[in-house]
Amino acid sequence: GDGYLSISVEDNGEELTEGRLAELQDSVSSAKEASMEGTGLFNIHKRIRIKYGDDCGMSFSRSKLGGLCARLKIRIEAG
Repeated sequence: GDGYLSISVEDNGEELTEGRLAELQDSVSSAKEASMEGTGLFNIHKRIRIKYGDDCGMSFSRSKLGGLCARLKIRIEAG
């Protein structure tokens, strides 16, 4: 495998605008606590990156169903 565990959760929500999706994507790209959706998501993303590296953590995209796809990526092999 590629050495990562990836867990995705997605929905078919009709309320996800392109602007909101961009905000979520930017929040993890910049990893600024103030911009994250609540401190829980920020803490999860930050702690995963500290333990597993900057290529791991949370990401957000448009799901195949048209809603939000939230992905959690963790390294499972030593790099």
